[in-house]
Amino acid sequence: MWRALGRACSGLAYLVFLPLACLWAGFASAGGPNAILPWPDNEGPLRRVVMQVAEDEADRILPLLSTLLPQLQTTTEVEIVCASQVDQRRTMELVSALKLERPERVRVHHFSAVETIWARDRFLAGVDSRGAVCLLSPPEASTALVGDFAVAGFLVGRHPNWQNRRSVLRLEGGDVLVGRKTILVGGTTVRRAGELYGPLSAADFNLLLGEDFNKNVVCVPEFERVEPVEGHLDYHLDMFITWLHDDSVLLGDIDWGAELAEKFLAEGGRLAGPPEEEEVNTSVPMEDIRARLELARRALVRAGIRVHRVPLYVIPDRGYFVTYNNMLQEETPQGRIAYLPYYDASPLDREAARVYSRHGYTVKWVDVRQIYSLQGALRCVVNVVERGAPKQGL
Repeated sequence: MWRALGRACSGLAYLVFLPLACLWAGFASAGGPNAILPWPDNEGPLRRVVMQVAEDEADRILPLLSTLLPQLQTTTEVEIVCASQVDQRRTMELVSALKLERPERVRVHHFSAVETIWARDRFLAGVDSRGAVCLLSPPEASTALVGDFAVAGFLVGRHPNWQNRRSVLRLEGGDVLVGRKTILVGGTTVRRAGELYGPLSAADFNLLLGEDFNKNVVCVPEFERVEPVEGHLDYHLDMFITWLHDDSVLLGDIDWGAELAEKFLAEGGRLAGPPEEEEVNTSVPMEDIRARLELARRALVRAGIRVHRVPLYVIPDRGYFVTYNNMLQEETPQGRIAYLPYYDASPLDREAARVYSRHGYTVKWVDVRQIYSLQGALRCVVNVVERGAPKQGL
């Protein structure tokens, strides 16, 4: 009761002071005094990434690591945080077996508070007004090194020049897509703002976002069209939207994906699935997903963002995605690279590669067959903490 009362009071206090905040926060693009500039998804080389190995999840994440680590640039620093010492040892043995160039750039830590492999959702990363790396944790994150969101504090303890701040909103990185000029946020972020502060107008929501972000923000779907999701999974934006290098986007197309999957399955193909005993979601009807994608398309177009399409397959009796949106990209001296999730599902894989190649990317595949049934893929497990300066002329 006291926690609920405190939350209600803090929300009321914030809304009381929102008019005053207008004097200095301005629009969402102006940013409050503690706002950060998040690293864009579509610009610059990868300088440092963070991944997590939750207890008993090493068998899922190690195949992904074994295909990702050898393909990253030798200038990319990697920090892997493991929940158990057993998994730390197994991860270190894998890194040694890969015989990487500059193996010292991969650091494997033990931190028992790790509870998930979804590193992207534990904090957002960017730079503050002074150019210092800043990790933005949810408001419920403990100041002690305990709990699901403690990884940011653990990392800051190893990098004294970094900062760990509390966000105003309850943010998850999978629902925040950062372009050069614009940040896209999804319905999950809107709904969780309502949980913290009560009913909000679009103007109030933009002011809250301005506390955290020093960039223009667009809601996808539009703020007024966000509806409660009863009994269905509320998928993050990065499951079906990707920023491209020219600030257009790729939007998943489930009809295209279904057509390709039907051909694949008719030819005897088989998608890797979870263990039989694993609980899966079966409550998401295709029409619901199709409607959400159309709302997303309309919001993007109204915001002046060009929309291209890429195959997206939703497994009908399972409710999880074969997605090529949940990926990583970077600019290197050799050109743009798209690290795409690999499902061993041609022609889906092949068609996705053609789409990214057409937009100027060299495709590198990363095996996600052991994790995608958990409702995520590559971008979900890799949190980009630092990027380098964008390359001119690419």
